[in-house]
Amino acid sequence: MAAGGGVQAASPTETPSWAVRIRGADGEIAGAGILLSPDQVLTCAHVVDRAAARVTAEFVGAAGHSVPAIAAWVDGDAYVPETQDADGDPSGDVALLRLERPRPAEEAVRLHRLATPGRAVRMYGFPYDHNGGIWFRATVVGGCGRDGQVQLSPTSPGELASPGCSGAGVADSATSEVIGLVLTGQKDQHGNRFSFMSPAETIVRHLPQVEPFIEGPTAVDDRLRSTEDDAGELLDEPFAQRLAAWLRDDGRQVKISVVRHGDAARGAT
Repeated sequence: MAAGGGVQAASPTETPSWAVRIRGADGEIAGAGILLSPDQVLTCAHVVDRAAARVTAEFVGAAGHSVPAIAAWVDGDAYVPETQDADGDPSGDVALLRLERPRPAEEAVRLHRLATPGRAVRMYGFPYDHNGGIWFRATVVGGCGRDGQVQLSPTSPGELASPGCSGAGVADSATSEVIGLVLTGQKDQHGNRFSFMSPAETIVRHLPQVEPFIEGPTAVDDRLRSTEDDAGELLDEPFAQRLAAWLRDDGRQVKISVVRHGDAARGAT
């Protein structure tokens, strides 16, 4: 059991206790979720119809042969729909649900900050014809876009994340730690197939309420974070994007950036 409650690992031979199947008001499977605490489930915003009063969370990995079904709803303002910028780059698409009654604490799981390129991962979703859930395998490719999302390469073409997988937990194959949330799968015009996930660091940026359920060092030292008062003024966004791209893709090389005296925005960035 993890410190503070919750299981640490998901055995590849067992249905994970933290895996949640989510049904919409129409009774159809809308997607998946991750049990983060006895009464809170993390999922994708597009899995939940916020206009509807409730959804149903079903716990397929519960002990015994029954599948407990519990009413759930969006937990306050913990709902960040997907948006796209002028370039069509997606952001957000995460939500936190509140359960009508709690599950055992030992069924919950914590998220871990770990998304290194080349690592093998598994995700447990509920695609068509697999209502009980099934594992999908993939390899972490790397960060993509400006939201901090992570690109995954399916191990085989049939393991592309499909409807019913949105909101599924992504578990590191070596450690079994849950490191992120499946967002979507995509086949482009060239026939390439990719799945995408929101890693722990990105999730907590959109949903600060999730911070108590995340383990591992943060990507940015809190002492270096801007305050709300200076964030807008002291940010050279193009420079920040170039730095982030270098750190993510070419951090082995030396990079020299000259900051002129008096350039407060670039210096703070």
